[in-house]
Amino acid sequence: MKNKMIALLIAGSMAVSLMVPTLSYAAEAQKTETEAKAEAETEAEVMAVSSVKVEDGIMTIYIDSDEKDPSLSWQFSREDEENSCIESLTDSTDDGHAYAGSFRAKEGCKETEGTIRLVHTDGVYTDQYMDFTVAIKDGKIAESTGGSHAFPTAASELAPLLEGTWAEKNEGLTMLDISLGEKGGLEFVMSDGNGQDGKTSFYTMTARYDAVKEALVYQNGTEHKDVAITDGSEEQTEANEAQGTGAGVFELIPNEDGTAFSEIHWTNSEGGAVTFVRTNQ
Repeated sequence: MKNKMIALLIAGSMAVSLMVPTLSYAAEAQKTETEAKAEAETEAEVMAVSSVKVEDGIMTIYIDSDEKDPSLSWQFSREDEENSCIESLTDSTDDGHAYAGSFRAKEGCKETEGTIRLVHTDGVYTDQYMDFTVAIKDGKIAESTGGSHAFPTAASELAPLLEGTWAEKNEGLTMLDISLGEKGGLEFVMSDGNGQDGKTSFYTMTARYDAVKEALVYQNGTEHKDVAITDGSEEQTEANEAQGTGAGVFELIPNEDGTAFSEIHWTNSEGGAVTFVRTNQ
């Protein structure tokens, strides 16, 4: 459900961008055409085509795509495997397809339905996934009856809705700055805005939208302590670019009319939790 809300917000922001004065229409149209081409190229890179074969109660799923990111791959999601009537027999990427997996009904499952979820993931976040609904009859998979495909949500799509400064909801002491990353993802900088003796401390992370969690996730949270506020030295630059291993989630909360995000709920693996709201900036 939240994925649909995210998609509507993105579509809404694009629609608003087209409501421009007549004099700037040509420039805006050119920009939109360029952006559309870039988006089409991005979609082509991640577009995956699936096919299904059912034979003797065994269902085999094939996925073909022109994968551009070697860190991402298609895998069978085992999160709900214990409570499922489906079990995996093979889970491979070595036969000429981006993915090939075969499945069968578990012993004891007679007349029911099951779902097979395949996720496109790097082990930290899942940018897209496919669900396949199957009918089980007489203890065997009889047919594939439907399914769905949750497509990726790019950082460039979310950036117009999130970029800028957010403040801790209760006291406004902690600030959160969000920007589009140069290498993909959204860059987050969290700080209290204070500095002493020409130094400050802050926390950084790069987050990407997880289609399953329906939230932004990260695993490179880095604490920067006693950083010089104005220091252009090479040593300091290297220190600022160091990557940590802190993990966490940013949940995006739409406002009542669904036209924008009103809050961001942040939680981390250490149990920290903060709600951020937009500043007046």
